[in-house]
Amino acid sequence: AKGPRRRRASGGSQPDGVRVASSDGFGAGATSMIDRSEVAARGTGTAKRTPLDEFEAAARADGLVASELRSFWTCVMFLTRLPCPGWCDHHPGYLMRSMAHFPLIGALIGAWAAAFYDAAASLWPPLVAAAVSMAGTLWLTGCFHEDGLCDTLDGFGGGWTKSQILKIMRDSRNGSYATMGGCMWVVAKAALLAELGRGAAGAGGASVWAVGGSAG
Repeated sequence: AKGPRRRRASGGSQPDGVRVASSDGFGAGATSMIDRSEVAARGTGTAKRTPLDEFEAAARADGLVASELRSFWTCVMFLTRLPCPGWCDHHPGYLMRSMAHFPLIGALIGAWAAAFYDAAASLWPPLVAAAVSMAGTLWLTGCFHEDGLCDTLDGFGGGWTKSQILKIMRDSRNGSYATMGGCMWVVAKAALLAELGRGAAGAGGASVWAVGGSAG
């Protein structure tokens, strides 16, 4: 009897469930300056394609604590650039489960931004403090939201059909809409954040927490 059939993948034969990346979803390795070998070396997040029933059974076998811990670190890996344990990856199942931790991680990112803003507002004007706070969150998240915004602006600004929009959004390069829209977003966000510290002037220039200041 013949053995199980194996799929042909670019660059050789690979067993079912194992993928070899030659480019990512944004075109890196295919249309950008990043070489294909560099993309392949990064991996695809996980080498396993697990059916839903098998995934649920494996998660139950691991135990509630271990499963939730992996979901938590998957959330941290997805939303920030902080180092995570080596056994954590972007498994689609755990990525979906990690959405339950999005509010917590989002609150921690917000606290990070507030700490930078509060510290910088003690030394510089509100607009400079806003810029420092934004720089801190841009580093922490790896421009996660800004990248998505620019892709969206390019896609809907430069595409006529659904296929054109999706093709443009997958392109890793920035177009005119992404560049101008991103610049306007940064300026508007900095100006709005600066308004949070205007009350510092009434406190003799000391740093204040906007939320606490508005409680009364």
